Amino acid sequence: MKSVSEHLKEYFNAHKQSLKKFYPGLDVNYFSEKFLEYSGLIGSEVYLNSHDDFFEQVSFGVPLEYLTESKFFYRSEFFVNKDVLIPRSETEILVEKAISLIKNNNLKSLAEVGVGSGCISLSIAMECPGIKILATDISELALKVASINQKRHQKKFSQKTQLTLECTDRLSGINEKFDLIVSNPPYIKESDEVHEQVLKYEPQTALFLPDEDYNEWFSVLFQQVSNNLSEKGIFLMEGHEDHLAGLQKLSLSNFTRTEILEDYTSRDRFLICYK
Repeated sequence: MKSVSEHLKEYFNAHKQSLKKFYPGLDVNYFSEKFLEYSGLIGSEVYLNSHDDFFEQVSFGVPLEYLTESKFFYRSEFFVNKDVLIPRSETEILVEKAISLIKNNNLKSLAEVGVGSGCISLSIAMECPGIKILATDISELALKVASINQKRHQKKFSQKTQLTLECTDRLSGINEKFDLIVSNPPYIKESDEVHEQVLKYEPQTALFLPDEDYNEWFSVLFQQVSNNLSEKGIFLMEGHEDHLAGLQKLSLSNFTRTEILEDYTSRDRFLICYK
């Protein structure tokens, strides 16, 4: 009789083409890891033809992270569902850069625009004891996910660390000043090509902006960020490689100096702005 691990390897090899289409870059180890997490089974035990629902949803390309409601990001496991984006590895660079800025410049306060699952703010909070964080999102459903993750990771914070979640559009109605503001905003234009499964399953409001509203949306964001930064504050955001240069030019009316940073694949991915 086959073990669970043997069955998973056979399934993966037999469906390699469809899996490659739905899950670019997927390998058998991650696929197996997610099935074991979903099923609660052990790889070495005998497979008894159970959990057909997992394979049925995989056949439709449902993201594995939504099936298990979990995604490892930076140094922690986070709860995710269809109300929030699945955290990507390149966003860990934003977290690393933010932590470096906080520690090297002794920054005391942080705001995040578009908190989603909370993985960015919470990862920073766990590494920067005593930091005061305000994280906003326009989606109440996303804030519920962030709140779940906050409760799950609360014990990893210093008692002096503060994290407040607030439902608002960008920084509307926020009157505080922050040393650092970070964001992974909706930076894809509706005319941009994206993977079919991202389009089908992940929340559209966290991904897309209409082409005709794109520059205006970011103009408002840059103005709000500038107004809410302390005297020598810094803004750090993730963006689309095809649009960052344009956004950099747009941001210059609100900031004295800006710079584009690359991701792991040497693609333009982040914009850092200094007040």
